[in-house]
Amino acid sequence: MRLLVMSLRGSHLHSCLWMLLGATLALGLGQVSGRLRLAVLPEDQLQMKWREAEGSGLGYLVQVTPMAGDLEQELILTTKMPKATVGGLSPSKGYILQIFELTDSGPVLLARREFVIEDLKSHSQSRGSPRLVGPTLDPTSFPLEVSDPEKTPEPSIAFTSSRDRPILAVANKDQRKLKQGFGVQDPAQPTTDLERQSHIADSVGKGEKLADPQFHCTPLTPTDIIFLVDGSWSIGHSHFQQVKDFLASIITPFEIGPDKVQVGLTQYSGDPQTEWDLNSFHTKEQVLAAVHSLHYRGGNTFTGLALTHVLGQNLKPAAGARPEAAKVLILVTDGKSQDDVRTAARILKDQDIDVFVVGVKNADEAELKLLASQPLDITVHNVLDFPQLATLAALLSRLVCQKIQGRGSDKPAAATLALDPLPMPTRLVLTHVTSSSVHLSWTPASYPPLKYLIVWQPSRGGAPKEVVVEGPVSSTELRNLTSNTEYLVSVFPVYESGFGKSLQGWATT
Repeated sequence: MRLLVMSLRGSHLHSCLWMLLGATLALGLGQVSGRLRLAVLPEDQLQMKWREAEGSGLGYLVQVTPMAGDLEQELILTTKMPKATVGGLSPSKGYILQIFELTDSGPVLLARREFVIEDLKSHSQSRGSPRLVGPTLDPTSFPLEVSDPEKTPEPSIAFTSSRDRPILAVANKDQRKLKQGFGVQDPAQPTTDLERQSHIADSVGKGEKLADPQFHCTPLTPTDIIFLVDGSWSIGHSHFQQVKDFLASIITPFEIGPDKVQVGLTQYSGDPQTEWDLNSFHTKEQVLAAVHSLHYRGGNTFTGLALTHVLGQNLKPAAGARPEAAKVLILVTDGKSQDDVRTAARILKDQDIDVFVVGVKNADEAELKLLASQPLDITVHNVLDFPQLATLAALLSRLVCQKIQGRGSDKPAAATLALDPLPMPTRLVLTHVTSSSVHLSWTPASYPPLKYLIVWQPSRGGAPKEVVVEGPVSSTELRNLTSNTEYLVSVFPVYESGFGKSLQGWATT
């Protein structure tokens, strides 16, 4: 028997709810949650494990709340891995632990427990008892066990005092890192099974104070956010409106301004088109108005070419990119790219640009993972259909905020170099043109690049193709072209810090 926790707004309802839960859970919750196991790890970290819920749940939400009224932090698990670790707890302070299963109908409470770290440790040392002392509303046992933190690579979250910024902890087999978190009240850290994340924001919104509708993000460092939006035929006009609403919902929490967050947007299909640059608008109202005025273009899905456009055009100083700013790219697409994305994806990662990808319906998840930054459990999101984008927006804006704040004041050297003018080749010559081939040569850039990226496509539309040649080489031959076709050929120098400006030419077979 499960009890569905519906949306409760007032704190005066809490006692009634838990009295009802006490009676209900005693009848059958043990069949749902199984045994909840708590273990005190070094540095007063608390590890919790529970039996995996039956059915097709969307994941778990672990909520640990200080009884003294400090800021509340939550850990959202979009995985069926039934364990988590909470760190940074005050040994003498009381906390309330709640574990919810997230379902399509809303959060379902699996277990609730009040605890004090000192009590748990002393109880374990004095009695070695598997039973924890104190009131509990979960009829199952709570064994206290000794655990090796090196063997617990589950997601973690750490508390700090209300005067400090939240600290987000990430645990793995090799190390436990503490990263400066984001200055909001309820950071969320999803983990895996990202096809299901579209439901999380909606599910959390139905729970008991599980989401903050007034979430705002003021990054500690200037931030440049580029949206790369698929405008291909498969989207359609009605769905494109839902995409626009999704973009607006992501943007709304951020503080927009020339010295804060800047937003640029490129729409792509056959040819990428910059809708507006990073420095085009200086207020949130202007950016949101531009989003709602965005026109659907239609065409094919050439994501690789679009990524090249972002690198070569949108992330340049002339477009408003700031050397000191953190860089975020948010890609929204509904299909598999018709061209190669690997080279551009690799360069994006080399530049330390945080890439978030959102796939809808028929998006290729393997390709999404190839494009996205690490960790993939935060940056890759896949929803089943366009209406579900609305439920993802709140979560995604928080994750982007977290990612930005995690950088702190650090400025990646590669990202800074990428904004400096990079030498480009000159004098592109196309010779030996036949019905199916053309020979290219160019004068090398003044500073030798690592390699050159050659991109060519029919001028009247068609799938672009690309090839990479090593830096010392200054010529190549394009083959297997279509006869009687005009081609646009672009040569991009590729440096460790990014793309240089392209050199372009035309040839007709």
